[in-house]
Amino acid sequence: MGNLSSVYTSDISISDVVLQLRDIVGLQTLTGQAKEAADVNNDGAVAISDVVSVLRDIVGLETLSTFDLVDSSGSRVSTLGPSMTDASLLLVQNGDVDLSGSFIII
Repeated sequence: MGNLSSVYTSDISISDVVLQLRDIVGLQTLTGQAKEAADVNNDGAVAISDVVSVLRDIVGLETLSTFDLVDSSGSRVSTLGPSMTDASLLLVQNGDVDLSGSFIII
């Protein structure tokens, strides 16, 4: 078998903006991976500045190409070390609130 690699297919869209706005105004509470994806600037809160970043990506004024490493409890992991025992770490693209992007193995 040859070398395998993967490509991430981003799927940031207006549905992600809607989810962010619903969280901001209290109509829906984002948690876990979705909350980490919605908090584009990783300041601990979903705010209008995060929404603006996603909108700028959608219209092509900026490209969101950063990811967060999230553990199985949905918390962002900022450091890895020998005490890290969680085997189910996930990469979440900042801005992809509905988690519709995917890795494709090629």
